[in-house]
Amino acid sequence: MAPNPPNYKMYAAGSVAFVVSFVTFKLLRFTLSKRQTEPADLLDAVKKLEGLEDQNVRTAFSKARYQKALKKKNGEDFDVVFVGGGLGTLACAAALARTGKKCLLLEQGDQLGGGAHVFSVPGGFEFETGVHYLGNDIKMEKLLNFLSCGRLVLDGIGTPIPDAIFQASSDQLDMAEGQPAKGAEKTSMMYDQIVIDGENFPFVAGKENLRTMLKARFPAQTDHVKIDAFFKVLDDFSGTKVQEQVTMFFRLKCVSLLSMWLRDKLQRLLCGSFLKYAHMTSEDMLRHCDIDPESKLGMVVLGQYGDAGMRPDKASALIQLGVMLHYMEGSTYPRGGSGAIPRKLNNVILAAGGKSFVHARCTELLFNDSSTPTCIGVKVNGVTDIFAKTIVSGIGVGRTYRDLIATHVDKRISAMAVQPLERIYKKPENCENSVAFIFLFVGLDVTNQPSSERDDRNHNTWYYPDFPDGLDGYTKMEQRVYGKDGEGAGEPWSRPMPYFAASGSSKDSIYSEKFPGKKTVVILSQCPWDWVKEWQDIPKAEREKNSDYQKFKQQTEDFLMENCFRKTFPKLEKYVVHKSIGTPLSTNTWLGTDEGECYGQGLTPQHLHLPDMIPTSNVKNLFMTGQDVCTLGVSGAMNAGYITANAIAGFGCWENAILQGDLVLSLGLPGII
Repeated sequence: MAPNPPNYKMYAAGSVAFVVSFVTFKLLRFTLSKRQTEPADLLDAVKKLEGLEDQNVRTAFSKARYQKALKKKNGEDFDVVFVGGGLGTLACAAALARTGKKCLLLEQGDQLGGGAHVFSVPGGFEFETGVHYLGNDIKMEKLLNFLSCGRLVLDGIGTPIPDAIFQASSDQLDMAEGQPAKGAEKTSMMYDQIVIDGENFPFVAGKENLRTMLKARFPAQTDHVKIDAFFKVLDDFSGTKVQEQVTMFFRLKCVSLLSMWLRDKLQRLLCGSFLKYAHMTSEDMLRHCDIDPESKLGMVVLGQYGDAGMRPDKASALIQLGVMLHYMEGSTYPRGGSGAIPRKLNNVILAAGGKSFVHARCTELLFNDSSTPTCIGVKVNGVTDIFAKTIVSGIGVGRTYRDLIATHVDKRISAMAVQPLERIYKKPENCENSVAFIFLFVGLDVTNQPSSERDDRNHNTWYYPDFPDGLDGYTKMEQRVYGKDGEGAGEPWSRPMPYFAASGSSKDSIYSEKFPGKKTVVILSQCPWDWVKEWQDIPKAEREKNSDYQKFKQQTEDFLMENCFRKTFPKLEKYVVHKSIGTPLSTNTWLGTDEGECYGQGLTPQHLHLPDMIPTSNVKNLFMTGQDVCTLGVSGAMNAGYITANAIAGFGCWENAILQGDLVLSLGLPGII
């Protein structure tokens, strides 16, 4: 009798059942194992620290203070040590602190916060440096609320203007003074004012308001078709499909077991609609809408391109669209100024048993002697060794490999930097620095200012100069002002300059309580590195005495006061009591940058796919955070910190990519992404 043939269907069904059971078991085990517990008294501890915030973000490092901090922990090492005290590391440390991790932040400058730091000058003035507004964005608000334990308050800002103004055609508009509306007029909040060739374009809260303004200023039917095409792109980019792919793109960055090749392939396969825009430049995106980037309409649409950190012909459309959508429903500002962000996040870190120090430069990474070198700590100021199980660098992925790994005396360790550095720096478009700025800080005493001369604008002005031979787009404008690519920069202050102007004191709802009768204005303009690089090797104290450098700063101050401040704030000059200049060399000093780049490496379409721009590294126990890991700006740095915290907490695996779980959900809190 012949044997029965194999029952392949039964085998197949059994195999499927086994796989399903195995995957279900793995997912269930993953879900249970990743539950986190928040310290019970964390919020009370945070509240107790609120009177000590200013001094806590400026605690200078010393070996004695570090050992005292260890003593409070019974001599145990900190759980996580952070290289740098910018927004990325602060966000990462605050997120981990909410799970009970004890974090140590080491900042080379004189205070925490990176681009969010503030500084004071005699006379009662406090100036912001890098955070001029935040978007009225629910995701950002949820993230900041989580990281600060609900202690950071964001106030809505903007200048109320009559709806008739943004609905008017160009010849009906008169907004040179930028004053708020009066009386019972129906108003909307203007957060940005774009000035091109002397014409004002108010960006007011609400997508349809922006569309209305653009169509009123560009009444031709052909322009209306182009404007509608652009808003179709905005709608598509902000839609569920693309935004889910954005989340998936960055979740895949966290999956540590994926090879570089496989991660890239999965991102391209699963995130195609998102990458369609990310792979365009901002100018490409306009052309996709049949808008000429060199036309006035194109310049208005890209009027906030300074927030994107690079020229529109270089920056990924991802960041331009992200910026516009971030502010589309208006803007907010931290109560207490931009310095409130590092202060509130640092409170959470300290409340969980962590510590932060400034004047603490990490000069070396420490490794063990095993056959596979493992990062076990850092050396501070060339003297003090600090150990931890996990090290996080927030100084930039490229700079970490270049300055802390490639320079190591052990060739086994320095060799670990060879391939990442080759991938990052092989092509210029992969690693081009973002824009560097020059700052004019103006303090005003308005104690006796009559109401007729008050300037209560609560928005930003982006001013672009007019030229005798007409407009030709931002790319050519920058080449004309600063010199063409590869040909060095133009003569400083020899021609009209684009600039950004804002009053931080007007945006901070409690500034007048802290500094009664005082007002601040910040004006910034791009500054080619060529203009200041001759003084880069001179120590700061000596540089401030260098006659040529001081002459350059005085020339800069005179130009910006005459051509920018007086043009934007014509009623206020008589109240000026303080003026000072910050150059890209100042940015190098306080933020540890190479050439004053305010947004780190620029976000080009090529940069987005660099395989090393992820929260993990090829060095065991070493993680990365900051703008390189996500996108640039405050939002990018904060989200990068959260992404890295997820990777450290164990969410960097395929189960997480499937379940879409994260750190916040593991604490039993409502999701934020």
